[in-house]
Amino acid sequence: MSRLTKLDGLRGFACLLVIAGHTHGTFGDSMISTEVIAAKSGVYLFFILSAFLLTGQFLESYKSTNDKLWFLGRYFHRRVIRIIPLYFIALTAYYSVGLLVPNKSAIIQNFPEYLRNVFMYQGSSIFWTVPVEFKFYFLIPFIGIMATAKGGSYKTLWILILSILLSFIGLSGDNTGNLFSLSYVFILGGLLACIFYKGSFLKQRISPLINTIIGVSMIFAYLMIPSFLIQICGYEMGEIEYMAHIWSIVGFILMVSILGNETYITTLMSNSIMVFIGKISYSIYLWHLLIFVITKELLADRIPTEINILIAWTLTCIVAYFSYNLIEMRLGKIIFKEHQWKKRILET
Repeated sequence: MSRLTKLDGLRGFACLLVIAGHTHGTFGDSMISTEVIAAKSGVYLFFILSAFLLTGQFLESYKSTNDKLWFLGRYFHRRVIRIIPLYFIALTAYYSVGLLVPNKSAIIQNFPEYLRNVFMYQGSSIFWTVPVEFKFYFLIPFIGIMATAKGGSYKTLWILILSILLSFIGLSGDNTGNLFSLSYVFILGGLLACIFYKGSFLKQRISPLINTIIGVSMIFAYLMIPSFLIQICGYEMGEIEYMAHIWSIVGFILMVSILGNETYITTLMSNSIMVFIGKISYSIYLWHLLIFVITKELLADRIPTEINILIAWTLTCIVAYFSYNLIEMRLGKIIFKEHQWKKRILET
């Protein structure tokens, strides 16, 4: 079982958290959508996973590369090709639908708002995550260079501690689009990459049984924490969504479990369905809310909510599949020649 396979499955799990949360937010309570999952918990897991993969890729390649400037240029070039084309296309689609279906918070409403998203000054609706992650791409080389130096893991740990302290200064209720308040989420993933790529630290110190217990506990935490905070502590789901510190800790521990010994959790994450969802997760993320809004607008008064939801989920998977193959991967293949190692890098 390859590392990339189970991490694709973990990305699929993060995607399902987002979809489940937004399903309830769009369609309300039904037999298949209840207020038990915070959509942003999946987003924070995405951030940690993305930072881990990209920092790990940097650690694997940077030190052995003679031409450092060429390597950095290629790194940024790949990130742009992987993220920006689909982002602009989806952004334009949301804006176009916003002209036809006004007064929908999930849709971009006017041209100035569209331009703010295009230039990544401020992300609207689900698009808030792309500017935040894209800006972090410029910090990954800094983390990677420090990590490859002597005592690099400890230096990265100190950066993490500092970013956590700073996040409390910059953290308000709505931290969407604020890299300053969310930097520690990414640095958690970078720190884990520094530890993981320096040896078999995780496998040597965590037994399969403990690993399984940790993994199962963290998966249940994603389901139980919102219910506990709502029913026992009196929080609103809107408040729980922004508890980035809690969700980052849960995501970090789950990733430690996934990267350790092979367990039932890694088998679950390597399931072909989870891996498939993980591979097309970026397309699912960018298209799902638009499809949710359209299907609700067209079908809400004509069919049961449960059927409406199933139609929205099905259309999302279909659109995401073609978006992944025709936009994400096709544009990459136009830029890069058809070599297997380049294709693998594009898929991370």
